[in-house]
Order: sequence, then structure tokens, then C-alpha cells
Amino acid sequence: MLMERILSRENLLSALKRVERNKGSHGVDEMPVQNLRKHILQHWETMKMELLQGTYEPQPVRRVEIPKPAGGVRLLGIPTVTDRFIQQAIAQVLTFLYDPTFSDHSYGFRPNRSAHGAIREAKGYIREGNRWVVDIDLEKFFDKVNHDRLMGVLAKRIEDKHLLKLIRKYLKSSFTNGIEPKVRIAKESVKRMKNKIREITSRKKPYSMDYRIQELNQYLIGWCGYFALADTPSVFRNFDSWIRRRLRMCTWKDWKLPRTKVRKLIGLGASKGKAYEWGNSRKSYWRISKSPILDRTLGNSYWSSRGLKSLLARYETLRYPLN
Repeated sequence: MLMERILSRENLLSALKRVERNKGSHGVDEMPVQNLRKHILQHWETMKMELLQGTYEPQPVRRVEIPKPAGGVRLLGIPTVTDRFIQQAIAQVLTFLYDPTFSDHSYGFRPNRSAHGAIREAKGYIREGNRWVVDIDLEKFFDKVNHDRLMGVLAKRIEDKHLLKLIRKYLKSSFTNGIEPKVRIAKESVKRMKNKIREITSRKKPYSMDYRIQELNQYLIGWCGYFALADTPSVFRNFDSWIRRRLRMCTWKDWKLPRTKVRKLIGLGASKGKAYEWGNSRKSYWRISKSPILDRTLGNSYWSSRGLKSLLARYETLRYPLN
């Protein structure tokens, strides 16, 4: 019986870790992901019995509306974390059953496949000389899919009636209104990236600049790896410039006293006159970070010598095998 495989200890632990790792917003019961493990330990025996007997009732799905860039809204349903855990356990077993039957050209929501793979395959078609692209979008497909037909397709390979009954319950879960989340668009990704860099670079003692650069490199490499397939080298170039300016500002703040700033500037090759002039300046940290004297003394070569990785260089390294 598939339900017994779904409720196996190994499968459940894998599902629990996946849900905890994905985090996400709460459902209608307002229970956060952080409380899921404790909740399961307290109520699992009852939940397991209901699942095996086919009497388990999913909770309503919290509905949110996400504005589309071209107008209108996209409906998003957020189940409770408990139901997300059960759904993940079901999905893991059904994926093992159905994934081998899918097309080799399908990349969406499949294990060991991603948008990166789809882009690489598309680039292969372009190199072969193909120039036509057919864009087909089934509008509101998941809102309009016929549940009876879907269940009929599942029933051809799934004999466990309790599992089929549970899947239908999830398909028909009612919606309740919820708080509208932030729109997940490119600008939001950029904003999160800059906020993370501000957090890393602003850390005070005992965090040295070398430590901040080391942590910054780890984050930048991961971020670049995710967005490496974007055809926007100027974005990475601009980020490099912004990051170096941010570090110049933090360094200027770290020097604190005017006499320290003068001494440091002279040590980095600035003339005594210019060092004294800028060291005693009352301009804001951010404004001075773009000044000619800091641009020269704390320029690209300085940060390279400190070990700072270049986003643009990393981007070009990752892009090379794809072209």
C-alpha cells in the first residue's frame, strides 16, 4: 500500500526536513514552521491513525493574492505547515512513481532538474540554428483543471483508496482570505541581496574586515551561482562597484578619528595635504566613499589584495561553459 510507504519513518523524516528547510509563511492556524516538529511529536499517533483509516481532514488553505506585473492577480494558496508536511510526504512517493514517465524535455518541479537545465537545452537548440519560439500558457490551468479527470488518471496507477481520497480532499480544500505577501520580482531579489550585504559589512568588533570579506565572498558566490544564467553582465558589474563603495564606507567608519584617517590615507599613498583635507572632512560616510581619494587608495586592486571576490569575474567564469 502506498500510504504505508508514505508514512514510513524514512520518508516522513525527509519530508519534515524539506518543509523546515523551505520555511514559508503560516497557514490559517498561524502555526510557524519552527513549531512543526514539536506539534508532530505531540499529535502524530492520532494523525497517523486518521491517515491510515482515511478519516484525516485537511485544514482550509489560506488565500493570498499576488499582483502580476502586467495587471491582475495570481491566487496563491498557503496550506498549514502540518498539511505541507503531509503533502510533501505524498509528493516524494508519487514522484518516484511518476517521474520516470515524464518527458526528457520537461524541467519544471522535477528532482535534479531546474530552470538552468531548461535554459542550457534551449541554448543548444539556438546553436543548432533554430530561431522560432512557441510560447504556450494555459491560463489559470491549476484553477480550472478538472478534478474528476485528474483523479481518474491517478486511479489508473494508484490502488490505495485512502490515498486517493486524501488527495481529493487536498484538491478541494476551501480557501480563506489572508494577508497579501510581498511580490517576488527581480527588484525584490536585488533588495534582499543589498540588505544582506549591508548586514555583513556593518558588523562591528570582534568582526574584522578580513572576516567580513570572507563571509561576504561565501554569500556572493552562492548568489552569483543562482543568477549566473541571466544575460545581464551590467548588473553584476554595478553590484561590484556598489559593494566596493560599501566597503570603503565601512572602512572609513572603522578608522573613526580624523588623525587615524589622515595616517591611514598617507600609508596608502595619499599626499599629506589631501590626507589632511579629507581626514578632517565633515561630509557623510556614504558621500566620502565615492570621493576621488578613497577611490584611489581603496580601489579595485586594494580589495583584490584583501581577497574580495568579483561578482562579474565569477559570473563570466560560470557563463563561459554555457556559451
